[in-house]
Amino acid sequence: MEFNVFETKRKRGEILKEFFADGVWKMTFGNKGEEKELVAYSVKDLSNVPELNLYNGHDPKELMDSGRDILGEELLKNGEPRFDEVKKVLSPTKAGGYSFLSGFASWSGVMVNSETGNVYPQSMANDRKPSPIFAPTMVDVEVCESTPKQFLLDGRLPIMFSVHSNAEKVVEFMYFVEPGDPDRDPIVWIRTKRYTKKNPEQFTLDYRIVARSRLVQARAIETETFMTALVDTVAYWTKFLDKGARFDIPEKLLERVATGAMITCATTFSCDHAHYGHNIYGEEVHDNFPPNYIWTLEACCVMGYTAWAKRIFNHLLTHILNDEGRFFYRQGVQELFGASAEEYGWLLFLANKYSKQLGAETWTEEEWQKIGGMGRIIIDNCVPCPQFGNRVLVYMCAEADTNTRVHAYVNNNFWAVRGLNALAELLENNGRVENKKEFAEMADVLYTNITELIKEQTVEDETYGSLPPFRLGYTAKPLNFSICRATSEPVSEEYLENYLHFTYMRSQGNSDHDLTENTYANYRYYPEMLGAMMLDESQASAIVKMREAFGGEYAGMSRFLGRIDDWPVLPYARYLLESERIEKYLLLLYSHTCHHGNPDLMCYYEQITPTSVVADDCVPSLLTTPIMSAWMFAYETMNEKTLSLLRGIPKAWFDKGFSAKGLGWTEGTLDIEAKDNTVTVEFSAPLEKSAEIVWRKKTSVSMANIAEGAEFVEKCQGNRIVLKKNLKKAFIKII
Repeated sequence: MEFNVFETKRKRGEILKEFFADGVWKMTFGNKGEEKELVAYSVKDLSNVPELNLYNGHDPKELMDSGRDILGEELLKNGEPRFDEVKKVLSPTKAGGYSFLSGFASWSGVMVNSETGNVYPQSMANDRKPSPIFAPTMVDVEVCESTPKQFLLDGRLPIMFSVHSNAEKVVEFMYFVEPGDPDRDPIVWIRTKRYTKKNPEQFTLDYRIVARSRLVQARAIETETFMTALVDTVAYWTKFLDKGARFDIPEKLLERVATGAMITCATTFSCDHAHYGHNIYGEEVHDNFPPNYIWTLEACCVMGYTAWAKRIFNHLLTHILNDEGRFFYRQGVQELFGASAEEYGWLLFLANKYSKQLGAETWTEEEWQKIGGMGRIIIDNCVPCPQFGNRVLVYMCAEADTNTRVHAYVNNNFWAVRGLNALAELLENNGRVENKKEFAEMADVLYTNITELIKEQTVEDETYGSLPPFRLGYTAKPLNFSICRATSEPVSEEYLENYLHFTYMRSQGNSDHDLTENTYANYRYYPEMLGAMMLDESQASAIVKMREAFGGEYAGMSRFLGRIDDWPVLPYARYLLESERIEKYLLLLYSHTCHHGNPDLMCYYEQITPTSVVADDCVPSLLTTPIMSAWMFAYETMNEKTLSLLRGIPKAWFDKGFSAKGLGWTEGTLDIEAKDNTVTVEFSAPLEKSAEIVWRKKTSVSMANIAEGAEFVEKCQGNRIVLKKNLKKAFIKII
């Protein structure tokens, strides 16, 4: 059966058409002969129950009580994890969940509840649980009391189909917000489609709009007006996708999230201004949280959205930093500053790494002063520490939640070194040599002091190896990392119970074993230490082993207290990729994508349990999948600064073929494809830096294995094919 629903044409010739074919509702959009197919949903999806093996047969409580990552170990027992297996074991998190709709220009958006389909406005101030502005039961009580199945157009565009059904009837709601709607409470455009499963061609349509700020109740809207808004919205977001990186990989859900999450980030932001997330996390107090900008700048640069990255960085310099380079960001009852040295250092690292994309040649003197100011804020917090032989260290908070806990944290010191060195290099590369000295010298002092003190305070453990402390003067062997029963040393039941009643995050905690300090270390401080790539491998490996043993991970994701809290995991992903722990890298990517939110709706939460949402959505969690997916194809190492291609690609993909186009890196963009034992790579500009292709299909590659394209190869090392410099395109066949 095939029939049309509508066809509408824009003045510039693009046509949007909706139709039903072979049991699937879908649209096409584009100029004649160049239409893109955009699937809405299949009628079968309304009744299909996915084949799952949740938790691999385990009880969720058993998994969270365990110190070891039971699921992670089982998913890795045969080597690299399989995406389809992870997807069966870890389903999308829906209980207590929602998705959101907004425009690129909208100051805020609306939430659509996953269990009822009700549409809610953004919470504000004390209005933490606003009433819905639209409920499906307003239209049909009989059918719409059922839990809806929800889909995004093309699996990624912010045009939702929330579909209620029973054995015979279907009531489908289409929801969207126009991209250019600037309101805090934008208009939600709603189309209702009613049909029966037996006769879908006998459908009826009606149209309405609703917004808390302008209309008390939903009201009908003319069809022509609705269609104009719909076609403009489809046009905007399909063209947005075309501006960024594109993947063709075997795992289509991963492919959709890697690209679709960039759209969701755009609908979370207000143009170039960050918001952390929605609901409580949509409140403006969270807007200037530094990771909002750090994650988004990295994602935009590696996913090819360089024009947007440049605008975001300009907005950061203009509006988010004061004239001294300090974030306008305070947290807690005392309204203390909340940005850490690690965050300032990471931002300076990105400013240097992506200076071309971020437009360094156009920065004004005032902007340079703010960039230098970030470095001086780090230096201002470098003080002699009497308890450590008066050696100068960064003494600063390491997390906004714990900004009253000011100590010599290793992650802060590592990233201060990274940031100050990056700033010195950035200044030198832009003709500001006279200003680099103070930053380079302090970086050297900090590096010497922190490495000496780590060596002095590292604990040699028979089981785990050389354990470095995450905070100088604090135990290098924490009791554990979450609310679980496993401990690194024997303790009484009474002691364990007292320990598990964690201390308030803005108190000073316990002096020996403090669960709050340890769990923050697990989800942030240790990953940031590892991602700085400044530890000896023996020290890094000891941290990994200890986290694996004492409640640090759940299916490869990070744990926090009694939850899964994976939003700050990106530095750990960097470490896993750099150290070539590819099995764990893939497990983390797959688990996060499948379970830390709802991939079908592009909504990723800050915190979850194995069964439900704990904390609202947030941008860093959302952007983990795009960044890690891009890094699989093109990653630049921290110390050698080598462009490493295909470093994280699953071995199983090599026989199937894959490609990525428009990926960003420090020198521009690149396209890469692997098919039939042949890899083709093309750069936007001649290659000036060291670059390699990691041919993970083999453990070793020699020049004798290069059947075609030897003229592009400098040498082979292990399974690495080192490319010659100055080439712009290479075609290499490996046998």
